[in-house]
Amino acid sequence: MKKLLFHRSIEYYQIENSSDLEKFQLREFRFFKGLGIVDYQQTFKAWLKKFPRPLFIAAIHNHRIAGWVHIDTWPEGKARDGNPVFVLRAIETSPDFRRKQIGRTLVYLALKHTLGYMLTKPVTSKSSRFFKEIGFQKPWDIASIQIDLSRYSNHVLLTPAAKKRSMAIFEETLEIQKGPLSNVEISMPGLNDPEEQVGKTGALDGKRSVEGGKPSGPEPTSVENSVEKRNRSVRSAKDGKEEKMDDHTPGAKSGRLPDSKKVPNKGDDYDHSVIFLFDTSHELHKSSSWSPENPRRVTSILEAIIEKRDNLQQHLLMQPNTPAASFRDLSRVHKPDYINFVKSYCESGGGFLGEDVYFTQDTYFVATVSAGSAIQASKEVLAGKAPFAFACTRPPGHHAKTDKQSGYCIFNNAAIVARYLQAIHGMKRIMIVDWDAHAANGTMEIFYNDPSVLLVSMQQDPHDFYPFEGLSKQLGKGPGLGSIINIEMPRSSGDAEYRIVFNEIVWPLYHQYKPDFVICCCGFDPYHLEDHTQLSMTSQGFHNIGSMVGEHLSGKVVTLLEGGYTRNLGHLVIAYLEGMTGQENHFKEDFDILSSQTIQQEKCRKVLRTKLNELRLILKEFYEF
Repeated sequence: MKKLLFHRSIEYYQIENSSDLEKFQLREFRFFKGLGIVDYQQTFKAWLKKFPRPLFIAAIHNHRIAGWVHIDTWPEGKARDGNPVFVLRAIETSPDFRRKQIGRTLVYLALKHTLGYMLTKPVTSKSSRFFKEIGFQKPWDIASIQIDLSRYSNHVLLTPAAKKRSMAIFEETLEIQKGPLSNVEISMPGLNDPEEQVGKTGALDGKRSVEGGKPSGPEPTSVENSVEKRNRSVRSAKDGKEEKMDDHTPGAKSGRLPDSKKVPNKGDDYDHSVIFLFDTSHELHKSSSWSPENPRRVTSILEAIIEKRDNLQQHLLMQPNTPAASFRDLSRVHKPDYINFVKSYCESGGGFLGEDVYFTQDTYFVATVSAGSAIQASKEVLAGKAPFAFACTRPPGHHAKTDKQSGYCIFNNAAIVARYLQAIHGMKRIMIVDWDAHAANGTMEIFYNDPSVLLVSMQQDPHDFYPFEGLSKQLGKGPGLGSIINIEMPRSSGDAEYRIVFNEIVWPLYHQYKPDFVICCCGFDPYHLEDHTQLSMTSQGFHNIGSMVGEHLSGKVVTLLEGGYTRNLGHLVIAYLEGMTGQENHFKEDFDILSSQTIQQEKCRKVLRTKLNELRLILKEFYEF
């Protein structure tokens, strides 16, 4: 049994078996009364035994069950777009507690702790109105429905996009206090394969009551994360002072603070914990024509985590549904006219703008969530919840410039985090380390004149490779001269070459610059199976980098997902995380090394040595090697 929330004198627990109910009293509920049942306590426990489920939440008041919600998996499996599908089978609240909005809170928690689609069948006109008002739609009202509901008459559906909006409404109207959730171990039912539950689920079509009514007040333009935070904002406004805290874009869709698995104490594997942030809204950013930068990238990573979860469970703290970055967060890096252009272009339907960047009607929101996830990752580390954080989001960011999209990138996530840390936390020195196969030209442009951010970018030699920037001679300008370090990696550079660069360039720079915080832009496209690059890293190479990051940067680093487009992307991310958490690399790759490949590798090593020697000469007036 897990405590999920304490709200308005009601405790909410996830019930895992009937023995959890021994300490609680169960009185009259309409559902059981409608079946003519008198012994509620025993019937309820027997019913719970009969229906194993991924999620059952009970509301408790003074050791009495005041309400419950039952969420089951959909017997038909996943939706056509790969999302899991859950069914809200029943929800019940005791008449004695109706004014405490227990029903709404139970629905909120049900949505919060599942991923993908939510399906239900309202049985009263009141419940039909309630589900409609929070975003559920009839199948024929959904333009491109991903679920076959031909055999499920009178059911309504909540899509992932509508689900996020519903969450925002609930959090605002219920004024949920987030604090108690920080010590909750949250499972990931939405990522389990629904097919595993086939044959175990049971329909519950009897009577049930749903607390209805439209949430009071307009749809929120911002979602504050606690009552206290909202009060501090009001007090600051009254004092005429600007509070140093995150804000949200007025009128824009907003995310919510993520769930958190149980945060370990410092003596409880603290040094090997990674907070893993992700958000299913990324699926709304999908090109009408095929693009390597597509939702499958993140989906494959999550599937790999599920597959290896037993190995990572004691180290990986999953946090879904991250908050969107605010207009102020974005405008610390990007020009307001550019931000407004992206937003209006998306609202008009989107399209293809060149530079390999496409927009959908939801891309602006998805891009702000991607940037917001990066910010949230830094917050979690600075709060001491874990020494490492990995933001698994898309679209990527390092090609985006102050006023231009480029190379799949819309907003520069790393730059946004850096400016956030400087503006809100007063940090003086930020270091960005980028090992994507393509140069971080957007990040370079943003900080080209700024000595407060040191960018170290290693990429395939850009003389004849996109973005044709990131040359070793590009060092910055004016006061920023020496703050841009570009390392040209020769073709065929592999695990050994990257280790040389980290040991001989990156870590010496780190120890001399002494940054307050480090942002790692983790591109997985130096991988040897990538179609559009000519580098030769293996999973072991990414594992090595993860190990070095874990050794040098504990407590002051976040990792942001950049490129990587092969079918093995999920395994590569796992290898990196295993390296960071001190585990063995479980994704072994076998190679038949031909003599020609050995000769090619020797040539590559010589070219790299020459380039590093030239780079040291260029940097000698700024750093010692």
